[in-house]
Amino acid sequence: MMKPVTKIAVFTVHKAGSMLLHRITLEACALAQLKYYSPNNKELSDSLLYFQDFKVNCCQSALAEFNYIDTGCIGPIRRPLEIDLDSCFVNLHLRDPRDGLNSMFFSWTKTHGGIKKSIRDEWLSWGIDKFVISFSDDYFERYEKYLNHFIGHPGVNLLKYEDMVDNFDSWFTSFVQPFQLSSEDINGLSKQLSDQVDPKNAKPNTHIRKITPGDFRNNLKPETIDTLNQKFGHILSALDYL
Repeated sequence: MMKPVTKIAVFTVHKAGSMLLHRITLEACALAQLKYYSPNNKELSDSLLYFQDFKVNCCQSALAEFNYIDTGCIGPIRRPLEIDLDSCFVNLHLRDPRDGLNSMFFSWTKTHGGIKKSIRDEWLSWGIDKFVISFSDDYFERYEKYLNHFIGHPGVNLLKYEDMVDNFDSWFTSFVQPFQLSSEDINGLSKQLSDQVDPKNAKPNTHIRKITPGDFRNNLKPETIDTLNQKFGHILSALDYL
């Protein structure tokens, strides 16, 4: 059993199941009686529990806010922050970036909130291959920072979207370990939430469009996949995606 943890952080990227991470973390914090600070808490009456989500150029303010919080759980944070990894326990949940970019196209052109129709229409006119290449720089930067700053540190628990889908119980047990929950609570929550990663519950044109890993091979041109393989090569290798 690991020693008690007073500060937990959940880091990930867009399109890696972050809303499910939020739901799990919300439930785990309630059971562990931990305060939960999240970008997904915007609608709560207690504004202090809203961890301000941030854009590419606002990382310093988010880092200051992160450092200000002494105890509790923060996340899911969808961009890397150069935090002091000795100050907390980190669950880092990642996905094959090729699948993430593939999923981003369908989400941002059809279902994701806060995007104007004119922008959606422009992206649709590009097609998925141009979209994926255009957004790959930002995605690459996030993975590069996770690889260089997080992965390999003893306080970072690396988790994968693919394991979440293929072996949810094992993935879930690893994810909730810092919350020090009872076996009964872990088993109960796992059963309660496992349907969220059942491929049978995925539907076209919804937030959960396609769960099964490897969908990028069905939608991207071979030359686009080659470009991504070259660009993300060392990242794919480090995460065992090649």
